[in-house]
Amino acid sequence: MSRIEPTIDIRVTEWIEQLSERFGKTGVVFDLADWLGYFAYDMIAELAFGEPLGFVTRGVDVNQLIKKFHDMAPFAGFVAALPWIAKIFTSNPLGRYIFMPKPGDNTGTGQIMAYRDHLLKDRFENPMEGVHNDVLQSLLCATHKDGTKITMDEVKAESFVLMVAATDTVSAFMNPMIIFVLLNQEVYRKLMAEITEFETTGKLSPGVPTYQELQDMPYFQACVKETLRHSPSAPTILPRIVSEGGEELNGMYAPAGAEVAANAWVTNRHPEVYGKDSMEWRPERWLDCDEQHSKMMERFLHTFGYGQRSCLGKHMAKMETQKICMQFFRAFIPSFTNLERPFVTENWSMQIYWDVLMTIKPRVKE
Repeated sequence: MSRIEPTIDIRVTEWIEQLSERFGKTGVVFDLADWLGYFAYDMIAELAFGEPLGFVTRGVDVNQLIKKFHDMAPFAGFVAALPWIAKIFTSNPLGRYIFMPKPGDNTGTGQIMAYRDHLLKDRFENPMEGVHNDVLQSLLCATHKDGTKITMDEVKAESFVLMVAATDTVSAFMNPMIIFVLLNQEVYRKLMAEITEFETTGKLSPGVPTYQELQDMPYFQACVKETLRHSPSAPTILPRIVSEGGEELNGMYAPAGAEVAANAWVTNRHPEVYGKDSMEWRPERWLDCDEQHSKMMERFLHTFGYGQRSCLGKHMAKMETQKICMQFFRAFIPSFTNLERPFVTENWSMQIYWDVLMTIKPRVKE
């Protein structure tokens, strides 16, 4: 993770500078959800393919990629939650022609596939192996266990999955983290007091803080954990197939080949683990308990999944989201423009946010 941290810091700094110039100095109202999406798409594009798409510097949804991908999100969620039904439509040539996106078509998925193919073509026409420090180069150099190189179709599939799986899921954490802190003035006061203390005592770097520095901030981490618990990015079922030998689950036998799943939105609200107020967003629950209970809550946190099938990019996601949220609170004093309806959100298999309308003022450090 230390290898990609400088790249994340550059993008975080760029994002803060753009917000400062466009909104901090002007008082213009903006949609925070849009701008968190711009950051997420630029960030993963650089980590995956070596260069950002330009969402942040241009301040727009480039080629409407985000909008088009959101248009496809309900279908993607359908495929993820009910793959056996989706297979009926995609297992024959006509079904694939009608339902499956293709590079360059008018869907967001097709546009991202076309962009991926463009970068692959450019990489092959201008080979600079060893110079590029991104996931694409790692995939191009990867081999199977038998020593054979992975195929181009495998490279395309893996790079595409990274692109679509680590964008909206990232912004779906940053949005509620900032929203719920600002909606609870006592939480905001405590968080800003901790930030000020760490700044004045030299425990936070003057630029973008290191990821390790953020782990040492107890109240900030309580807000992070509570957001992961209360507002999982993918509040849907993600099926798993029971392996050979079957499995006993809570006193019930699941035979090999059976499909099992759990929704993190539900499991993260288990009252016996998280308390009778588990429906509420309350960071103090992570601080008011003893160490044993805190570890139990973390152990049952289902946001990133469990075991070998947990989210492969969770450490990268934690780093970029925590840095962007911390720098937002350090740089600005935000205010919602409509406290009666400060945000809109819907579950499209990923939690999507919009109309997070606000103004920001530069924060003067104490």
